[in-house]
Amino acid sequence: MPEDSGVKLRLRKGDLELEVIVSRDVDEKQIKAIQKLIQPFALGLVGLTESTSNNSTNSSIEGSMYIRLKSAIKSVFKYGQWFTSNEAKEAFEDMYGLSIKLATCSTYLRRMEEEGFLIARKIGRIVEYKIAEEISEEVAISKVKSSSNSL
Repeated sequence: MPEDSGVKLRLRKGDLELEVIVSRDVDEKQIKAIQKLIQPFALGLVGLTESTSNNSTNSSIEGSMYIRLKSAIKSVFKYGQWFTSNEAKEAFEDMYGLSIKLATCSTYLRRMEEEGFLIARKIGRIVEYKIAEEISEEVAISKVKSSSNSL
C-alpha cells in the first residue's frame, strides 16, 4: 500500500493479530465501524503500525486516550472515592507516562458522566466525579439487606 493511499493498522495481542487497511475514500460510517472493531484491542496493544491520514490518526489517538483514561479511573478510583479532573489527569499520566491536557481530561469525564459510567457533583466551583458502578453496587447491597430484614 503506497504511503499516501490511506491507513494500515496492524494490532497484535498475544497470538491474535488484526490487520486493517483503510483507503483514502473511506466514509464516516465505515470509520465508526472500524473504531468499534479496534476498541477491544486498544488497551492491550502490543504492536501498532500506522500510515498517513492525519484525521484518522488524530481520531484514533483521541479514542485511545479516552479508553486509557477510563481504564486509569477504573484502576485508581475503584473503591468509590470522589476525584477531580486534575486527579484523573494525574492518574492517567502516572499510569501511562503520557501527557493529557486538563481540558481534554475534563471533556472526557463529562462524556463518561453522560454515558452513565461516572456521577458528578459540584461543590462550589469544583466538580467531583465518582464511578457510578460503586453506587449501583451499594444500592444492590442495601436492597438485599432491606429485603432480608423484611422477611
